Amino acid sequence: MKTVGFSVLFSVTALVLGACSSSSGGGSGGSGGSGAQGGGGFGGFGATGAVGGTGATGAVGGSGGGVNPTDCTTLCQKQAAANCPNDDLSTCESDCNNPQGLPANCASAWATAIACAASTGTASCDTDGTAKISGCDAEGQAVLACVQGGTGGSGGGTGGVGGGTGGGGGGTVTLPAGCVNGGLTVNCNPVDNSPCSSTAGAACDLSNAPGLECFPDGNTAQPGASCDPNNGLYCIGGYTCGQSNTCEKWCCSDSDCGGGTCTALDPNVGTLGSCSNPG
Repeated sequence: MKTVGFSVLFSVTALVLGACSSSSGGGSGGSGGSGAQGGGGFGGFGATGAVGGTGATGAVGGSGGGVNPTDCTTLCQKQAAANCPNDDLSTCESDCNNPQGLPANCASAWATAIACAASTGTASCDTDGTAKISGCDAEGQAVLACVQGGTGGSGGGTGGVGGGTGGGGGGTVTLPAGCVNGGLTVNCNPVDNSPCSSTAGAACDLSNAPGLECFPDGNTAQPGASCDPNNGLYCIGGYTCGQSNTCEKWCCSDSDCGGGTCTALDPNVGTLGSCSNPG
């Protein structure tokens, strides 16, 4: 999974995102560049680690304002103390203080979540071997709610809530109703891998935009085989690296799973997830 870190996304978030800049004023969106390896992902909040991949065009600029750098230092120290095997905290503080993808109007909610994580939050290792923060669920959900309903900077487009009409967050591809309820820029369909399948070896996966983008190469792990996004071992198109570190089929509903069950990555974002026990 080439996801964001703060469970979006918080995972999610896997919505996930970066953190607000401590300087005033938000940056405007623009053409997204190539995303960097996310390693274990910043902040945790139940998130899986992130790999950037290609940034989405018009990604929202940094929001600016609000975060106390001391809180970022404390939070990163907590994550380091948890000593989770798949965490890469080399950019933890910079990610915390200088996020990408957070709408400017969500700066206050982000700062509140970081302050909670630094003061009363507790760090432990999640099932994927990266740190997660417990004790700040309400604050984390406030950030997620803001991001899902937020408006991007110039070129970023409006997030919007897809609701019953499907889709969500703009982009060029519409997914089935409820699959993604907003907050993501959807430029490909992970279930059937369109339009990525027009390029040999390309795969649709989550990016740091946050959104769904085509990644052109390096996607070689086969269905059911071991995968490791932190070390560049990505699944072929139509599959994502699941919690068991094996390639699982993308899905929007049980009907995509051939008799198996579609388990959502984050029910707050939609039904998008991976198949378990496929028939």
